[in-house]
Amino acid sequence: MTLNKLLSGLFVFISLFTGGMEDPLTPDPNKPLGDVLPIEKAVQEFNYLYGIEVVLPQYLPIHYTTQGGSIDQGALRVDYMDQSNNELLSINVFVGEKHLESEKRAKEVLLNKNITGYHFIMPDSNINFLIFRQDGLTYIIALASHYKDNKVDELIKIANSI
Repeated sequence: MTLNKLLSGLFVFISLFTGGMEDPLTPDPNKPLGDVLPIEKAVQEFNYLYGIEVVLPQYLPIHYTTQGGSIDQGALRVDYMDQSNNELLSINVFVGEKHLESEKRAKEVLLNKNITGYHFIMPDSNINFLIFRQDGLTYIIALASHYKDNKVDELIKIANSI
């Protein structure tokens, strides 16, 4: 009987203690991009880890209100988000020359410095992608918006500003 009282008391204590805690899987509305580093810090760490020099674009087609960077499994990801309309510009940089299956169905585009890029729109989405290789790095630029527009010109301007 004493064990039952102890266990029930413990359950009450745990439920009271954890009642104010949030579910760790619930997104934080104050962090729409999740836990990210400042972009400069993420790029600096990535460059140090891989002994390279990543260059980010000078041209950004969206007015961003939130930004951040992260490093995961040999890739640098930099995001710029406009929270007023949920537009997202995401730049992923991989060390080496990655060849993706999606390039086979993509349209070839010519970038500055005679670099070939591959543009495609993800089926059933509003996400435009541009993949290209430069200076031993593979860049994947994604531009997501509410409109299913072809954003190839914007993506080319972004890529050419690197």
